[in-house]
Amino acid sequence: MDTVIEDLSQISLNDEEKKLEELAPIEIKKDPTFVRDLFRHSRMYSTWINVDYNLPYTLIAPGGKIYREIETKFKNDWLFHDSSAELHKIVRIQNPFLCLQYELKLKQKKELHGSVQENQLYHGTKGYNVDSICQGNFDWRRLGASGYRSSKFGQGVSFSPHSSYASDYPRKYFEHPRVMILAREMEISRCWGHDGMVIPPLPHDTSGDLSSNNNVVVKYFDNEFYPEFIIYYYYNK
Repeated sequence: MDTVIEDLSQISLNDEEKKLEELAPIEIKKDPTFVRDLFRHSRMYSTWINVDYNLPYTLIAPGGKIYREIETKFKNDWLFHDSSAELHKIVRIQNPFLCLQYELKLKQKKELHGSVQENQLYHGTKGYNVDSICQGNFDWRRLGASGYRSSKFGQGVSFSPHSSYASDYPRKYFEHPRVMILAREMEISRCWGHDGMVIPPLPHDTSGDLSSNNNVVVKYFDNEFYPEFIIYYYYNK
């Protein structure tokens, strides 16, 4: 018959258990060559520079051509005609691990669905969120962290094709310079979203604003987006 021990102090350890208890925790070291060897097959490999595979990510100022392309896109996507934003700087996020996750997901979706659309979308955030986004990507579990406790078009990560619309986020938090992430995003099909949508109905993988405004895109599934550039800018409403 089993004995019930009510006082844990009654339990005595044998010699082997004591040895195990005294062992120092094992330190598991990440092998950067594994990520590096995989990343050589990435589309980004030829465009990234000075990648340090011992670090979670590196931040690099993009070259003149890429900088001008992002600058032009940011200005063209700014729809407020009564005012404009002034760019401060643009930084490229080089996280090989996150990038590989994105590209593996893209490959999987192409094999399953044949055609996948890729977009560049904006996400306004607070400066102190940048490090966590660079390390671990956007997290739908943080819904409401930028000022809203719910989303009108779905309970996922919200993006916008318009830099001016993304500038409204985060709400009531006006640091200088302000911060916006330009992300790469993939999707198969988009449906109208609503505030109670947790996951879009099949065959859709994305929800949003399907009106002519097209201000909001909501993503739900991990690795279907990658934070590509940090845009620092000044804007006074």
